[in-house]
Amino acid sequence: MSFNFSSIDLTEVNQESGRRTLTAGDHACRISDVEIKDTRSGGKMLIIEMTGDGGQKVNDRINIVNNSKEAVEIGRARLKHLLEMAGHPNPNKPSDVNSMKGLSVGVHVVDGADWADQEGMIRKGGGEPRRSAPYFKAATAGVVAAAKSDDGFGDDIPF
Repeated sequence: MSFNFSSIDLTEVNQESGRRTLTAGDHACRISDVEIKDTRSGGKMLIIEMTGDGGQKVNDRINIVNNSKEAVEIGRARLKHLLEMAGHPNPNKPSDVNSMKGLSVGVHVVDGADWADQEGMIRKGGGEPRRSAPYFKAATAGVVAAAKSDDGFGDDIPF
């Protein structure tokens, strides 16, 4: 196969079309997608996609059916925490995964573990919700962001 680099035309390519992950920090997000998937062990998990203001995404995977009673307890506690922080109308009985879509929630994002691709190359882990208490009310997300960006030096000159 012959290849000539000068023949590449990127005119119609959008550089933003690739998947972008939220960086470590606190982010206000909207739940953009939720789906139930089968796990390798025969259980079920929720995959919850959350999108930040800039279009970056972070996913959480929550066990809801598993052979391990402990995994189910942890997963259900995490799901209830998410539902409460997102202001779900019925966090005790959410009834339909689609009822979560569009809810706003704050997410504490940490750097995920590095991983090896199919060729054995080590890749840097992307952002993921932290393990304990990963969510907070989105209404406070702006306050958190403002507090982090305030360096104490205003533009006003005090003299």
